[in-house]
Amino acid sequence: MGETRCASMPQPPENANAATILARLIDSIGFRLHWATEGLRAEDQDFCPGEGCMSTRELLKHIHGLVMRVDAAFGSDATVVEHKSFETLCAATLQTTNALARRVAANSDEEIAAAQLVRDDGKVISVWHLINGPLADALTHIGQINSWRRLAGNPTRKVNLLFGIPPET
Repeated sequence: MGETRCASMPQPPENANAATILARLIDSIGFRLHWATEGLRAEDQDFCPGEGCMSTRELLKHIHGLVMRVDAAFGSDATVVEHKSFETLCAATLQTTNALARRVAANSDEEIAAAQLVRDDGKVISVWHLINGPLADALTHIGQINSWRRLAGNPTRKVNLLFGIPPET
């Protein structure tokens, strides 16, 4: 399940600046999401560990919304759409993550600084809140998907998260 272009991390950029660092964080979200959702069974998608928790499917839907908010902060007019299946929702989220990372990497420091997140209440907030808001939140929820999988008896395959290397086949 998921986009193969998120199956491994791209080579690190030659230069570290605001755009390449932020793009790397977005690539990390795609990489981790790819492996968190790869090989999920139907029963895993609906797994919920307890009352008051989101199911794996609900977590993915929330992650999709977070990625779309960041995408909008960098000029996309794409909107969150309802996907009929877990697989199409996952693929759309990974595709957006991949395209977003490429777009962000091409930005100047000034363009990164000018990015704005529009909250549900219409309030506009700065790029800094993208990091501690939707990007960090997406990573948290990807971790939950990994935990839910373990609890459901279907743990993820071992990937090298530090270097962004997929598992050996």
